[in-house]
Amino acid sequence: MSMEKYQRIVSNYLVAKDKNNPDLMSKSFTESAQLEMEVNTDDISFPKITYGLNEITNLLVRNFNKKFRDISTFCISDSVAYENGTFLCEWIVVMVEKESGEIKVGYGKYYWYFDTRTTLLADNLKITIDEMVTLTNDLESQLLSWSNELPYPWCNSDMVSQNMPRLVELNWLRNKMA
Repeated sequence: MSMEKYQRIVSNYLVAKDKNNPDLMSKSFTESAQLEMEVNTDDISFPKITYGLNEITNLLVRNFNKKFRDISTFCISDSVAYENGTFLCEWIVVMVEKESGEIKVGYGKYYWYFDTRTTLLADNLKITIDEMVTLTNDLESQLLSWSNELPYPWCNSDMVSQNMPRLVELNWLRNKMA
């Protein structure tokens, strides 16, 4: 499978999750897929393991969109590695918590494992959340303007850092994109 096919499957997932379109999840995952979450921050939580397309869809699309709005997740194109049914990349997310209005900015890695023998869909996804910061709602306009200027859902690290707001709370992300 070519890198473009992997990217299309990952893009389907991102649009499904970010734009609350659960029907697209079947264009990314097998029915028996497994999701593994490794959360290395206290600013967000997820179950460690989720089994099956329906449960993954409930967790990452339906329930996620009940809690957050204006979700934009970007895969960092210059971090991509792929080989023999495995596709790896870094990601960042910008989103607003509906209840509090606080903005969350996060960073992590996707480890996609594809069933290349039959469906060409993901049968396993490991998501690491390495950083997640919560920023006050008075920064919403500034942060959403920045994320809306990025090409969705794929951009390179230079694009991320180029117009990133000069906030001390985002220095960690600026360093990762350097």
